[in-house]
Amino acid sequence: MIRNIIFDMGNVLIRYEPREYIGQFTEEENVDILYRTIFQSIQWLQLDRGSIGEEEAKKVFYGKLPDYLHQAVDDVFNNWHENLPEKDEMFYLAKELKEEGYNLYLLSNTSKRFYKYCHKINALNFFDGIMISADELLLKPDLAIYERLFERFDLVPEECFFIDDNLFNIEAASFLGMEGFVYDDNMDQLRKELTKRNILCGERCYD
Repeated sequence: MIRNIIFDMGNVLIRYEPREYIGQFTEEENVDILYRTIFQSIQWLQLDRGSIGEEEAKKVFYGKLPDYLHQAVDDVFNNWHENLPEKDEMFYLAKELKEEGYNLYLLSNTSKRFYKYCHKINALNFFDGIMISADELLLKPDLAIYERLFERFDLVPEECFFIDDNLFNIEAASFLGMEGFVYDDNMDQLRKELTKRNILCGERCYD
């Protein structure tokens, strides 16, 4: 029986589109190189893992780019989190699940900058626990981060259902006994899956 719903954050609870943010701070011809240098870098993963600091990461970015883009690095890096719109459909789903008595948890690959913007994610007000990768020095889909989640919040994997936008993260969770759903803005399909698993009651409640 499912008792706990585990949510990812980026592109699940919030919309995360770095290319759009970059365009606010530089000319269009610079967007691709800044995107690759910052958001597709090893340093970005290290920030999410909590194994590197922000100033150290920026120094690496500066070293990969011409001087005229250094200000853009600062602007993008320091402000990317200011425009992370909440997904309304997920807010209402989280609210509904909480009202149905489920425990809700966040499991996200994200840096410690999370604490600068998490107060803007209204759905988190319904959550019973939060685990971010930078605090744990681990990243999904490393099995150890799931095991730590289960241990910290005293969860039984078979009693949990995981919603993430990354197939590999779902498959890793499944390996440990926590089934899940790959979310790609397919709310109708997600609701059907939750109903099929008797997590949401669906139309049968009104028969």
